[in-house]
Formats: sequence, C-alpha cells, structure tokens
Amino acid sequence: MKHNEWYPWLQEEWQQPYFKTLAAFIHEQYETKVIYPPKHLVFSAFEACDYPDVKVVLLG
Repeated sequence: MKHNEWYPWLQEEWQQPYFKTLAAFIHEQYETKVIYPPKHLVFSAFEACDYPDVKVVLLG
C-alpha cells in the first residue's frame, strides 16, 4: 500500500482486536469463496485519495 495520510491511522486500526478478528474472517472467505474486489485491491480506495480530502466514506 502506498504510504500517505491514511497509513498512520490504518496502522493503528490494524492492531485492534476487532480488526484482527475481521481480517482472519476475510482471509478465510478469500480462501474458500469468490470475493470481490480481488484481495490486492481491498485497500485501493485509500491509495486513490488522501485522508484530508475525504468528507464521507460509504461502505457497502
């Protein structure tokens, strides 16, 4: 991942227990099912824009 303004915040989140649980679940899903986007593109939105430029994040 490109290191930009998101990186310090994401690095902190990646260490949280909830995120580790979520990451394990998602990893299992990628191993057993067809999941989109491809694994290497999951965080691509964070590479496309820097944190100060974001006003709203929609997840779905």
